[in-house]
Amino acid sequence: MLCHSAAGPARGAGHAAAAMDGTRQYTSQPIVTGTSVLGIKDGVMLAADTLASYGSLARYKNVERLKP
Repeated sequence: MLCHSAAGPARGAGHAAAAMDGTRQYTSQPIVTGTSVLGIKDGVMLAADTLASYGSLARYKNVERLKP
């Protein structure tokens, strides 16, 4: 069973991956990474960060990490 919320996988929920012998392996803390954009011009700073990736999959497309 996979448990996900809008902010990402539930801690300890695990993510199933099929091994070569057909068994499933679970990770208790999957790693979700993101990118940030930062721009500074004439003393004004702009920052954005809304995408979180799970491996090469752009899984969470509306994650808010940077607040005004």
